[in-house]
Amino acid sequence: LRPWISYTYMDAEYVDFKNHGKSSTGSDTVLANYSNNKVAAVAPNMLNIGLDLATRPGFYLFGTFQYMDKVPVTFDNSTYMKSYSMLRARVGYKRQLNNHFSADIFAGADNILGSTYYSFIFVGQNIQELAQGSDKYVKGGGGDGYILPGVYNATFYGGVSVNYKF
Repeated sequence: LRPWISYTYMDAEYVDFKNHGKSSTGSDTVLANYSNNKVAAVAPNMLNIGLDLATRPGFYLFGTFQYMDKVPVTFDNSTYMKSYSMLRARVGYKRQLNNHFSADIFAGADNILGSTYYSFIFVGQNIQELAQGSDKYVKGGGGDGYILPGVYNATFYGGVSVNYKF
């Protein structure tokens, strides 16, 4: 039996982040100042808790709980992706068959809680720059989207693995 836990705190802020451009008179000017804002796509709190159980006969169970804090999506911190929690589990039977062969039979599930989560976030200057034109929540969107969502429902899998060691 092996319980484990990991926690990360990240206080990430932009130090000197300014968007420069040309003014109406043609001179250089600061169009936006994002200094001291939270860094986009960086969660301030991440927690992982797990329990790994393996028996001598070869049966095992792995369980993981993950919490991800809300994260800013835009440099100006006007838009955030909400926090989420995930639960994963895997059970199986692993056995060394002889000096060369081993086998593993397993089944598992991801996102058991059915959480809405993201697998990747695109960041940008503002939400209009990122939002798709078809996004009903943001007028004037011209981007490709700001989130690649993960699977909304629990997913289940299973398999058999046979290994040969030379």
